[in-house]
Amino acid sequence: MGLTPSDAVDTNAFVVTEETSEQLGIETLSDLASKGADLTLGAPQDCATNGFCIPGLQRVYGVDLSGSFEPLEFGVIPTSLDEGEIDVGVVSSTDGRLADPETGWVLLEDDKGMFAADNVFPLVSQEVADAYGADFQELVDAVSAELTTDDLVAMNKRYDVDKDDADAIAQDWLDDHGFGD
Repeated sequence: MGLTPSDAVDTNAFVVTEETSEQLGIETLSDLASKGADLTLGAPQDCATNGFCIPGLQRVYGVDLSGSFEPLEFGVIPTSLDEGEIDVGVVSSTDGRLADPETGWVLLEDDKGMFAADNVFPLVSQEVADAYGADFQELVDAVSAELTTDDLVAMNKRYDVDKDDADAIAQDWLDDHGFGD
């Protein structure tokens, strides 16, 4: 079944605390090239070889954080950043905490376009596709056409930060975009 990817993107995102951003004048990944040599990077273990992490920073931005790389489990990175154990953290670009001003994080702009699109793509089994037919494909494609990265961040904030119910979050989004019951 040929389902259509959405414009929503979920990729790596580099963040610093507001304090680090203000003290060092870091707002973009390019800023790391002149300020990042002494900063500790906290990221998943694959960052050392991931083309959109340390090797990408070296290739595109000319900054080498490999000597100060701290491999961490994805779920530990936010706490490590908040507690000052790391200076730069890698999180998901749809992390709900990015929409929460209480977090105090600054999302570093990928000003040279290092990241691949990583669009959110619907996936269903052939069994489901066969059971629901062409109308189902049209509905899923219509949902994909409406879904944005900002929507994902907002929904993830409601779930991760505000602790709202996942079913209610999904239903609200569907209702807001004309897909309600």
